[in-house]
Amino acid sequence: VLFRSLSQNATVAWVAMKRPASNMVTEAKPRKHSLRNVKTGQSGKEGPYSEFKSAGKAIPEPRLQRAKLSTDKSNIMKVVAWNVGGLRGFLKSHPEELRQLVRREKPDVLCIIEHKLEEASSKDAALADLEKILPDYNAVAVNCSKAKKGYSGTAVLLRQDAAAPAAVDKGDLPCCAGEGRLITLEYANFYLVLCYVPNSGVGGLERLDLRTKRWDAQLRRRLALLTAKKPVAVIGDLNVAHLDEDIHNVEDPRTAKQSCTTPQERTNFSKLLEEGGFVDGFRHMHPNAKGAFTFWSMRARHRPWNRGL
Repeated sequence: VLFRSLSQNATVAWVAMKRPASNMVTEAKPRKHSLRNVKTGQSGKEGPYSEFKSAGKAIPEPRLQRAKLSTDKSNIMKVVAWNVGGLRGFLKSHPEELRQLVRREKPDVLCIIEHKLEEASSKDAALADLEKILPDYNAVAVNCSKAKKGYSGTAVLLRQDAAAPAAVDKGDLPCCAGEGRLITLEYANFYLVLCYVPNSGVGGLERLDLRTKRWDAQLRRRLALLTAKKPVAVIGDLNVAHLDEDIHNVEDPRTAKQSCTTPQERTNFSKLLEEGGFVDGFRHMHPNAKGAFTFWSMRARHRPWNRGL
């Protein structure tokens, strides 16, 4: 979650979906946090987790203290985002996990990323099934990929008793027009932007230039237009591992040549924070957290070892 121009008294809270593991440790005491050099992947360089891998141990997961929310519910909005990797398959395999999440967190806004639904999805059976599973929520915006079928897509569900946005915009960035990657909700006092950043490439880096030279620049300009009017919160799948602590194998020379961990992507994220005036919500609350990953290679079976991004 990224925040720009929010009140100094604003409370930052988020929910990261991950499968629990037993090797969790308490987070260390906070220290002053600054951006690291992102040009990593040099041979012989030790990373934050080298000692665990050398010893054949799993990387410990931190126990993170959640922010205490104000008792004044009128001043709080809770937003949850989940990349489901295809809504139809997700609803068949993980319906109970979704119910439990919503029952536990009671989000005002639920954001679905990479639903892979096609246009005219207001009539899609998957959306109807989603609203059956979550009867207290209604879909207020669905942005589908028109450029490719069964690809990308974002959606926003609103709890029925939550404040409704004054306006909804599903306009994509020009470089990825028709890919369904952005939804902007305008509220009285701020904008909420759901963002699904394009991956630089699964088998290679075929979209790296599009991502770093066009998308990132266009996103910064879009957000600058919004922040000129009112505060902005950005949530979603930003497809970048920013700091060395966000990468289990940052010392591996191959890491700099893989999507989400290239120097170009990491540097551009720093630029979004520094030039755009945004604050990384997670690092603001937990500047010293290590091992707090949200993605693991299933093919390499990295989840039990907590070797992730």
